[in-house]
Amino acid sequence: MQQIVALAKAHIPPAEEHMREFCKEKVATTPMNLMQSFLNLFTCLVQRRSITKDNLGLERLIDFLFVYSVVWSVGGNTTDDTRAVFNEWALKRFKDQLGEHADSISNLYDVTVDVEEVTWVLWEDLQDHFHYDKDVAFFEIMVPTVDTTRYTRSEEHTSELQSLTSSR
Repeated sequence: MQQIVALAKAHIPPAEEHMREFCKEKVATTPMNLMQSFLNLFTCLVQRRSITKDNLGLERLIDFLFVYSVVWSVGGNTTDDTRAVFNEWALKRFKDQLGEHADSISNLYDVTVDVEEVTWVLWEDLQDHFHYDKDVAFFEIMVPTVDTTRYTRSEEHTSELQSLTSSR
């Protein structure tokens, strides 16, 4: 818990400040919106995978989930034309948290955390393969892309969070 609080205090205010100064938002947010989004996403990622203090590589995993959560909560609402600005800032800011992956990741929006392996994986590596079925109606065809993979997973996180909070 102390690691998460220390990371949040050290990095979330500067992330918000950078986003507000150098990026544009698709939808206006308040500091409270951003912090709540971060906490919701981070909590969902940890609870969904039943991460406990007994997990091997726990500190590194928390670093990765923290970076992922900041990028998608603070930087996820940035416009397409300013998202690269936030990405560049985040890559520099989170160099220590990215550890041995810092030099191999060029876009934090293109990767997600593999909790079991405690590493980063490209969204495209998780993308389902498309199989055309001539018997399926055109309007029922869903061609998987990196974006549909990314947003489907994000929607799953949101749905899980809603079920977690409604069961309290």
